[in-house]
Amino acid sequence: MPIPFDLTPTPGNGEVVTVEVVDPRGHPIPTATIQHPDERIAHRVNHRTGRWRVEQLYLDSGPIPLRSDTDVVFEVRAPGYVPVNVTYHLYDRRNRLQVQLSPFGAVVKDRSGRGAVGPDWREVAEQLDLYAEAEEVVVSPEFASTLGSGDPLAAGRMALTLAKLGPSQSDAAFVWATEALNRARVLEGADFVTLTDRMLAVRTLAAMTDWQLAETRFPTTLEEPPEGLRQRAEATAAEWLEYARAAGTDPALAYELCRSASVSSTRCE
Repeated sequence: MPIPFDLTPTPGNGEVVTVEVVDPRGHPIPTATIQHPDERIAHRVNHRTGRWRVEQLYLDSGPIPLRSDTDVVFEVRAPGYVPVNVTYHLYDRRNRLQVQLSPFGAVVKDRSGRGAVGPDWREVAEQLDLYAEAEEVVVSPEFASTLGSGDPLAAGRMALTLAKLGPSQSDAAFVWATEALNRARVLEGADFVTLTDRMLAVRTLAAMTDWQLAETRFPTTLEEPPEGLRQRAEATAAEWLEYARAAGTDPALAYELCRSASVSSTRCE
């Protein structure tokens, strides 16, 4: 009968475990990370193979070797995918674990055509009902004049227009959604709730997209990991989730996006 994983620091090497993270098609997810719940850091997989090899964990109390006939828990996550917690029983040899992550929406490829980035901007935007029937929006002089008048609905329409244009306008969409939220205090009732919920959604979508695209560039460049962008995505998703729960709007997508960006799953509970 397996015994619980012992977190007491002990000398010596442990059993080698290879964890491979793949998408539903069996392709490696280059941006995946793996972490024991008691570790402070998340371990990146090899961006070519999607694999991570480990024989001991590193906790504040010291290194913990992985011992056979015990169960160990891993949190596996990647930007754009639903994170999972897996429990693996350790054997005395040939410890290999494949973890499949499911994307939130349709997956897209990065600019070079390699690998999955995460949920397609258009897929998630449609879930958020951000699109109007027309593909192009012309900003008339009359509409432009309302942008400087403090009108929250005008700022909201501008945010939605920019969000509709895709990832290239994510920063501008984020700025105008924030402006609409700042102006929304003059609204009341359902108008306030609807605008606030949609603008928090736009901010989350923009922040998630910036983070996901940065993640795909990191493994093949000399840039630092986009931790700041992940933290912004986590914060915006958590803010939207908290509001949706309080206001009685649908929190499902906010919850999944929060779980994807959060290092600790408790942030979104």
